[in-house]
Amino acid sequence: TWASLYTQKQGDCIVFVVANRHATKHLHIELDCGASTGLVSSRGTLTADDTLPPGHRQVLMVLTSLSKYEGYSWSRRIKYLHRAHAVSSPLQPQRADAHTPPLLGANKDLHTPYRI
Repeated sequence: TWASLYTQKQGDCIVFVVANRHATKHLHIELDCGASTGLVSSRGTLTADDTLPPGHRQVLMVLTSLSKYEGYSWSRRIKYLHRAHAVSSPLQPQRADAHTPPLLGANKDLHTPYRI
């Protein structure tokens, strides 16, 4: 497969990383952790919708417990698709690195795609 999703749980932290190993196609991936409880996301929301250029990897989301003294549960739903071109919409010109939510603020570097 050309797409790899890695999920790492360490203590009260869960990290989701995706790799697009395709040489020419973009990877569009939707990660939905909306049914999770007692967790906060590094993206500011429990959902992420990203398009990675060929040969790139990205930390999609980091979930951490709201309280170390209260329990939490986590779930994930994932959809992915390789595309010949980047996703575009009437509101956003075609880009190879489309991200929702946008990669802004303190966690921008954490979630920016990097070459494999």
